[in-house]
Amino acid sequence: GLEPLKNPPLKVNAASSKKSMIEAGSDALDFDAYDEISQRCKDLLSVSDSLFCPEGFMPSSSTSVRIITNSGALAPKLLAYLERAPKRDSKGCSITAYVMEDAQMDNFGAYAIEEVGEGDNITSVAAVVCTGKNVTVEQVVAGLEMSLDGLKEDEAARKADSEEAGSE
Repeated sequence: GLEPLKNPPLKVNAASSKKSMIEAGSDALDFDAYDEISQRCKDLLSVSDSLFCPEGFMPSSSTSVRIITNSGALAPKLLAYLERAPKRDSKGCSITAYVMEDAQMDNFGAYAIEEVGEGDNITSVAAVVCTGKNVTVEQVVAGLEMSLDGLKEDEAARKADSEEAGSE
């Protein structure tokens, strides 16, 4: 098995890595290109010799995260970064990160936020994709933090829209 970190929680300063993390749908990355790279990453992870899936909450929040990676070096660090979540039946995670370390893949880091559900039951979810020869904890955490910010912004916008619609 993997050796857990001795002193969790792991504090990560991802500020410098945020500059290279791209949001899908922005001028720098359209959704089609993101979807293509994301699918390739998922396909490669599905046939990987090793697969690790740390889960938990984003620090100081109740936002659920699942990280799917082939990296035995990153998995314990990412698990130490996340806060423990109570064990319960999974209803899916708000943020899912796909992290593929592979010498043949280009270094890439991006995230996408999309709305799911219908009617009054709409919520946002995020996906982070990090690939390359040497993916860092900071790169993954940058994607998680930027996704969390985007989810909060979407929730605030939905709340403002519903309050606006209720006052008309």
